[in-house]
Amino acid sequence: MSVGNRQKIFGVIEQVVRSFRGEFGYGIPLGNITSQIFANIYLNELDFFVKKEIKFPKYIRYNDDFLFISSNSKFLLKTAKMVSDFVNEQLGLQIPPGKISIRKFSWGVHFLGRIILPSAVLMRKRTVTRAFRLVSDKNLASYMGLLKNTDSFVLRRKILVTDDFMIN
Repeated sequence: MSVGNRQKIFGVIEQVVRSFRGEFGYGIPLGNITSQIFANIYLNELDFFVKKEIKFPKYIRYNDDFLFISSNSKFLLKTAKMVSDFVNEQLGLQIPPGKISIRKFSWGVHFLGRIILPSAVLMRKRTVTRAFRLVSDKNLASYMGLLKNTDSFVLRRKILVTDDFMIN
C-alpha cells in the first residue's frame, strides 16, 4: 500500500474518531459500524494478553464489554488489576471507575443489557424500558431479536398482541 493511500485511510479513520466527543474525550461513536470493527481490531491485543499471558480460562468479550468467570475471587481481583494496567499502559485506554464488579453468579451477572442467572437470562428493566420506548412497526423485528435469547415469553407476547409498547 502506498504512503498516499495509507494517509487517506488514516485520514478517514481520524474523521470518524473525531466525529464524536464523549465524557472521556474523543472516541468512536456508538452505533457507527466502525465501532465494532475498531473494537475487535484494537482489543485483539487484550484478548491475546488474557488468553496467553494471564491464561484466564473463562473470558468473554463483546466490543468493549468483557466478562471473566471464576469461583476464585482473589484470582478475579488480580486479573482485574492486570487487565486495567494492560489497557492503560499498552493500549492507552482507561476502564471507567465503577465499571469493574465482582459478583456471585447466584446474584445475577449484568452483561450486555441482560441479567444472567443460574436458571434464566433476563433483560435489565432499564434496557427494556429504553428499548421499547422506541419500538415501532419498522423496528419491531430488531427488538424481538434483542429478546430472542432471553426468558421473555410474556414480554414478547405483550408486544405482539397489543399496540401498547410501554413497559411499566
